[in-house]
Amino acid sequence: MKSPPPLHIVIIKKINAPKVLAWDFSSPRPQPALAKKNSAAAISDGKSVSKITLYEEFVDKVTEGESYIIRGYGFRGANPPYFININKKTEFFNAPDIVITESLQAEAIKLLSPPSEQIKMCDCVVSRDLVTIKGEVTEVSPVKPVKVGRDLVPVTNLTLLEEGFSMAISLWRDIAVMVDLNPGDVISLTHMKMERSPYGLQMKSTGYTTIQKEEKVYETATVIGVKKGSSPGWLKVLLASGEDVKIKEEMWEPYRDVFKKNKLQLKLKMQGKVVTEICSTSEQ
Repeated sequence: MKSPPPLHIVIIKKINAPKVLAWDFSSPRPQPALAKKNSAAAISDGKSVSKITLYEEFVDKVTEGESYIIRGYGFRGANPPYFININKKTEFFNAPDIVITESLQAEAIKLLSPPSEQIKMCDCVVSRDLVTIKGEVTEVSPVKPVKVGRDLVPVTNLTLLEEGFSMAISLWRDIAVMVDLNPGDVISLTHMKMERSPYGLQMKSTGYTTIQKEEKVYETATVIGVKKGSSPGWLKVLLASGEDVKIKEEMWEPYRDVFKKNKLQLKLKMQGKVVTEICSTSEQ
């Protein structure tokens, strides 16, 4: 098959796009066993925009905003956006600048990070677009390996509640292990997609999905007990409300001796079950 001709392009935008090739499931929270530090880039010939994957060996060879002649690439598609495959034979040559219009710039950003509209979960069932949702975690399953082709990837399932409406959520691959989730956490998930599973409708993560825990403030949290946590460097703190939270040992250290004499009343900033800041303190 004849190779496509050299192509004059500009790298409009480049972002990190690491790829996990294999997972280690020997611990409760799976870890990447083999990963590549790839990037994704939006490129243009001045007329249309396409997305390419820059494998690890190419990441440092091209610069955002620079123009190149590329040779030895693969090509597929009859209409834009075309699929351009960068492979071991691909070469990048510095070339004269290509002027990019604002509309092509906007299209490039959209290609690398598609829009994700914030909607109520009760409206998800009629949406076919990528959406952002927010809710309280009421149930969360342990991360488990699921076979996809010849590979095993991590998956966790949870239930989100918003204004009395519950939705099944399925998080796959990196996003499944990115954040330690517990019932009571309030989280936002971007770029989710509705799908029908054997168990009914559910929202499933995509390769664009991000997750964020909402920060909350405990104005008066009374500490009544402290013990070693399940992870090195962490403590489990019992509050008078009956709730337990996690705190780093070094954050607790200044209060250790004071707590031996009296219970402590603290103002805490939290993300989920994790203390991110001790704002103020008083003895009881």
